[in-house]
Amino acid sequence: MRNRKAVTVIVNLAVTLTAFFAALVLRFDLIIPVREPALWAIALGLIIAVKAFCYSVAGLNEGWWRFIGVRDVPRFVAGNALASALLVVQPLLNQRPFAIPKSVFVIDFFICTLVMLGTRLLSRLVFETRPANRYDSAQSRKLLIIGAGRGGTRLLDELTLEGGAGYDIVGFVDDDPSKVGSRIRGTEVVGSTGGLAALLEQHEVTDVIVAVASPRNSWLRGIMKICEQHAARCRILPSFSDYLNGKVFLGQVRNLKLEDLLGRVPVQLDERNLAGAINGKVVLVTGGAGSIGSELCRQIARFGPSELVLLDKDESGIFFIQHELRRRFPQLNLRAVIGDIRNLPRMKALFREHAVSAVFHAAAYKHVPLMEENIHEAISTNIQGTMNLARLAQDTGCEKFVLISTDKAVKPSSVMGATKRAAELCLWALPEGLTQFVAVRFGNVLGSAGSVIPLFQRQIQAGGPVTVTHPEATRYFMTVQEAVQLVLHASTLAESRVVYMLDMGEPVSIVELAENLIRLSGLRPNVDVPIEFSGLRPGEKLHEELLLKSEESEPSALPKIARVKSTVQPRVEWTERFAEMESLVREASDARLLDWLCRTVQEFRPGSHFDALRQQAILKPVVFVDATGASREAGGTTARAVSSAGA
Repeated sequence: MRNRKAVTVIVNLAVTLTAFFAALVLRFDLIIPVREPALWAIALGLIIAVKAFCYSVAGLNEGWWRFIGVRDVPRFVAGNALASALLVVQPLLNQRPFAIPKSVFVIDFFICTLVMLGTRLLSRLVFETRPANRYDSAQSRKLLIIGAGRGGTRLLDELTLEGGAGYDIVGFVDDDPSKVGSRIRGTEVVGSTGGLAALLEQHEVTDVIVAVASPRNSWLRGIMKICEQHAARCRILPSFSDYLNGKVFLGQVRNLKLEDLLGRVPVQLDERNLAGAINGKVVLVTGGAGSIGSELCRQIARFGPSELVLLDKDESGIFFIQHELRRRFPQLNLRAVIGDIRNLPRMKALFREHAVSAVFHAAAYKHVPLMEENIHEAISTNIQGTMNLARLAQDTGCEKFVLISTDKAVKPSSVMGATKRAAELCLWALPEGLTQFVAVRFGNVLGSAGSVIPLFQRQIQAGGPVTVTHPEATRYFMTVQEAVQLVLHASTLAESRVVYMLDMGEPVSIVELAENLIRLSGLRPNVDVPIEFSGLRPGEKLHEELLLKSEESEPSALPKIARVKSTVQPRVEWTERFAEMESLVREASDARLLDWLCRTVQEFRPGSHFDALRQQAILKPVVFVDATGASREAGGTTARAVSSAGA
């Protein structure tokens, strides 16, 4: 660094002297008037001192020559202009018998500026074209850049500075007709994406980089398919915010991800209300070790809660998220709690110990086929556990209770979906109080532990086959970061006993999802990795739905969040119905619990695989103990009092 600066100072000094004498020669018709040599020495010393000062102020002694660019030009102009202005007004150089005409300094300004810029541009040109810095064109890969806009030109500049970085740049591709055929930074725009297949074949392209800000997912999928057909590797530049911030570098070019193909454009919402709702508050996140719960913790921690309480029964998961949060947020008051939401005494102690202001309830069983086989666990966790927390939140004066629900709660065909719908209903059945109860529905999240994507990825790594349930099956997908961001914002809306539905975009074909994952792995669907159809599993739908027949959506105060308006109020005598469920949970009868779920969630349509189990419940009436200690038959009248154990 010191050597480079010393060389720059010496070159600047040489340019200063050369430019000054050249200006004198031009001003006096190639003859320098030599008189009073002592005064000339003083004048030269003064000129060098003034210019050295101005160059230092303008930063002209700093920087790498080979990185010179248009943005550096104003510095050179300003530094030389300041020096010339000071020399013009300098009285010593304007006194007789020695006086230098002002026109000399004007000529000197132009010569000095041009020569200083020229030396640096020449240095960059030599560096970028020298043989040692160029890759062997015979071994280089042929690159096509899609997008001749800001991102594409920045990428081209970066590649040029790296001597091509192992690429022979074929040109740009852009859908703007005015750009096709033109040259940008000396590189031709060779065509549009409509002719991409022909261009890949004509130029034997091996690599394609998409440098388009926020590309449409359908357009991007088409580009990827064309590249796959011509054995060209397709990659993409970072997100739109990186274009705006000028952060496009060669090292940031990355492989396409599934999020790119789904076209989920993150929404930027005003976080001031969110900060006010969390800062200085005690926040409890249940299911804190899960995909959604852990992301809730990450985003909540940014807003400075007075205490963040993580609750989960997965000790390994809690350990890792606790370690991550303490590393990223060392000032965060964090408490990790191992516990089960079904354990009411444990939950009571937790609420007594922490003056909880807000509860984000993400703890639940979510795996559809597994819950078809484990009805007891699904009901006791998703419904009884939710009711335990909701009652405690209300009893302790908690301000907000947010239930993480699911699109599978709409016209549920599975036990899991029905239990989540029942969890929504149980919140509405609680008596009015200070606590605001909110439920937020959304679809599958990309990469969550229970989603289909990790399963597909494991199957691809094993060489296949990738198993898809049905060729027409579709699902809604969101990134976990976007879903959690919207959940947090929905919690700031000042409404209670409301269901909010996140904008989940268009449903995604599961077959296309599997094909895209195979392509992203550098393989070909049904060639390198076969796809097989296994049939819908118990409880699964062909397509998910967003609203019940009795519901309609209306806009909320926030984008991408809709308010679900029900035209029919739930008619569930919840106090009695909940007491019945508690008795059935203690009895651990799947048949009776299933019957209870069907009676409680009227939209629930269990599959035919439950026919035999439902027949068992019909043969034997359900008896439960209500809050008064009286024994009741479900749907019947009061019977003799019995103990809870005998119910």
